[in-house]
Formats: sequence, C-alpha cells, structure tokens
Amino acid sequence: MLCLGMLVLAGWGCAPANPSATPQAPSPVSSAESPASAEDSAEGQTAGAAERVRQQWESQLAELRSGSSEILAIDAGAVSHELLEQLAEVDGQLTQLMVDAGGVDDQGLALVAQVGSLVHLRLRLCPISDRGLMTLAAGKLSELQILNIPHGHVSARGIKQLAGLPALRQLRLGGGQLDDAAVAEMTRLPGLRSLHLIGPSLTDAALEQLAACPQLSSFYLDDCPLSDAAWERLFAAKPNLHVHVDQLHHDRDPHRH
Repeated sequence: MLCLGMLVLAGWGCAPANPSATPQAPSPVSSAESPASAEDSAEGQTAGAAERVRQQWESQLAELRSGSSEILAIDAGAVSHELLEQLAEVDGQLTQLMVDAGGVDDQGLALVAQVGSLVHLRLRLCPISDRGLMTLAAGKLSELQILNIPHGHVSARGIKQLAGLPALRQLRLGGGQLDDAAVAEMTRLPGLRSLHLIGPSLTDAALEQLAACPQLSSFYLDDCPLSDAAWERLFAAKPNLHVHVDQLHHDRDPHRH
C-alpha cells in the first residue's frame, strides 16, 4: 500500500583509479580524426543510457504486471515517449510514478494523465509548463494525492487548474516564476495539506495568504528569505503549522523537538 512519506533514493558511484598503473603519454591524434571520435563516443554514451533506462523500465513493468509492485521509479536516465506509451498497460496497478532523470515534457504528461490509478507523481528534471498542469487536471487522475515537480516552469495560470485534482493533498514545486499570485491559487486548492516551494519569488504577502489556507498543516520553503514579522503573523494564525525553512525547522515550529 502507498506510504505518503515514501522517498526513492538513487546513488551514484565511480570506480577508483588503479594506483599502480604507469602513466602513458597520449597518442597523437590528427585534427581530422578527433571530432569524429568525440561524436562516436557521445553517440555510444547516449545509446548506453537509453538501454539502461529501457532495462530498468522493463524490469519494473514486469513486476507491475505480475502484481508484485505498484511502483515505477526510474533514475537511470531520461524516459522516452515510447516507454511512456506503455503506461496504459498498467493502469489499475501503478500507484507511484517517479522519474528522476528527466524525459517527461508536456506532451509526455498527456500519457501520464491517463493512468487513473496514480496516487503519487514525481517528475524531476522535467520541463513541465502550465500547459502540462492543465493536461494533468483534464486527465483521469482522480486519485492523485502527491504531485512533485521541482524543476518545472509553472505559474499561477497552471496551478489554478490543479483544482481539478480532487484528491490532491501534497504539492512540491520549484522556480522563480512562483510568485504571490501562484500562492494565492494554491490556497484555493480545497484539500491541500502539505506545500513545499523551492526558490520562489515571494513577498511577505504570500505568508498572509497561506494563513487563510484551511487545511494546510505543513509548509517547507527553500531559498526565499522573508521577514520575521511575516512569519510571526503566520504562526499567530496557524500556531500548529509544521514549518521548515532551508531544510531546517523554523524556530517557532511546534514540532521542532
């Protein structure tokens, strides 16, 4: 079953150099050969990454089809539209889709939006725009509770459409285009309980708007300094609000201990 606090952690590593190897002088390469070699190398790396993504995708898709998993968590590279087209096969089994290395754009999001069983959607390094959010809201995502798009380019115009996602509870967005008008639209999302904004362009007025958000119980804010007076007014209105600022508990956070 779904755990709302679940995170997928991806690690990277590299092999250590051989300390006993004798340094070798580079072989001379003509100027005519060098560009072609670099191009071949880049193509090989791209093909290799695509193959790793395909293998990771097919392995997890098989688990979904067998009923042993409800999750697709892809971090090996960018996901292609060809792979996203296969999501229709697991509608009803797939509850969590986590793409951590890009590949999903507004067009691809139209395929994601047809998976009515989704509860948790995380899209990192994906250039989702307001059009993409409109596509999500117009889809079949009546069960979607968690939406995490930290690297998109969405504004108040797109966020307004999220009211079409009736189960939405947790929202995580990033970008300087997130302003006070965007926060105003977030406060109108009827079920919003947890909000995380990364690098927005807010003024103190945004905190006054959040004070009127009826069910908000958790607010995380990164890379956006606001005045102490504004925070004091927010806590006066919501004394039990759980708040992190730049990954740390706010001094007034009642849960900091």
